[in-house]
Amino acid sequence: MNPRAIRRIPVLLYHKIGVAPTGVRNPRTWVAPDRFVWQMNYLSRRGWRCITPEALAAHYRGEKEADPDSILITFDDGSRSCYREVFPLMRSLGLTATVFIVSGQLGGRAVWDRNPDHPDDELLTIREIRELAEAGWSIGAHSMTHARLTGLPPGEAEREIRESKRQLEEALSMPIRTFAYPYGAYAPEHAGMVRKVGYEIGFTTHYPEQGLYAIRRENIHGEVYALRFLWRFRRAKRGPFRDVEA
Repeated sequence: MNPRAIRRIPVLLYHKIGVAPTGVRNPRTWVAPDRFVWQMNYLSRRGWRCITPEALAAHYRGEKEADPDSILITFDDGSRSCYREVFPLMRSLGLTATVFIVSGQLGGRAVWDRNPDHPDDELLTIREIRELAEAGWSIGAHSMTHARLTGLPPGEAEREIRESKRQLEEALSMPIRTFAYPYGAYAPEHAGMVRKVGYEIGFTTHYPEQGLYAIRRENIHGEVYALRFLWRFRRAKRGPFRDVEA
């Protein structure tokens, strides 16, 4: 049976908002504050409205069609810049986002980005995550350790996916229904694991998509200036989403 084609909702991916410190391991994951302000103002002025991953899943399942001006904005890793830089701006514009948390480093540091010449980036605390959730943000899982799942044996990969959900639900006392693959890296069997352990929806940055359990996102990194942002945003809306089984 051919997969069902559905109107696509744009999904954007960010990591950190701030000036990339000298010597940081991956400066591209940092988006300068003035550039991020311009991007959010652009979306707000044109009437784009943020939805949750659950609303996106309902749209793609054909349960409740999303408005044509819907968008999903996501942040991977759970940098504290989400609370310090992003939250005040987006709240002033009436926007919300989804942040994917590495469950084994709640309130810790991004050890997967470790560089001996630079301190690890600080991560959101439990209190900050709860405050974001109370303000309408969505919270998702991003594995236990930020491991590249495609480099793990199947049992270890499934444990990263399953235990991340369990740990976050226990720590935050809230259901965790969404998952984002670290580094965007996944194989079809990982999409099946995400479905098996009880997530409603999963996100990647790689192709091809795998139905609801590996939806593509447009990566907005530090080298995405205004014209490139407009181009990437248009690409994020391009083509239908095809609903297939994981």
